Amino acid sequence: EAPEAALFTCAHRHAPTQFYKPEFQTHANTAKRISAVTIESGDADATRGFLAALDAEPALFEVVPARGNGERLAGFAVTVEDMEAARRALRAGAVPFTETGGGLVVGPGVAFGVRISFCEENDQ
Repeated sequence: EAPEAALFTCAHRHAPTQFYKPEFQTHANTAKRISAVTIESGDADATRGFLAALDAEPALFEVVPARGNGERLAGFAVTVEDMEAARRALRAGAVPFTETGGGLVVGPGVAFGVRISFCEENDQ
């Protein structure tokens, strides 16, 4: 049971012209992709097995020990094209963040218990 973990999948049922539109795929923070996901789990082997059954990309996920028995999304990293643009977008939205050697971090206290990191392509 994982009351703090949610999983979303979807199937595209329309022609790519209906959803692969540049205006739907751009953000002021210049996000390109989710580059890492951290999941806390009370049973790391079971969580890895679940991800494998979904055919999830293993290199994308890090499963770490949880304090309890369940699972929860602990954090994720977003690769951005332009770190300064990401910084401006966070400031414009009044989102508190810290700067680290590897990028920008929005802490779990601000992001519903999840740590969000922003890094540039060459920082990974």
